[in-house]
Amino acid sequence: MEGFYLESPNLTFKEGYYYLTCALGGTAGPATSQMNVFARAESQEVSWENSPYNPIVHT
Repeated sequence: MEGFYLESPNLTFKEGYYYLTCALGGTAGPATSQMNVFARAESQEVSWENSPYNPIVHT
């Protein structure tokens, strides 16, 4: 399979928003493929807004 897959999701609620933090890319690809990304939403049932600063951490 090719592509990036979310792993280790972490959901936090703060000041009216849900924040989703995930690792992305895995360790099976090249060394530069591992990264952390963030998204937020006012409800878990609506579309998530990706952070404009993604990826937050990139190897």
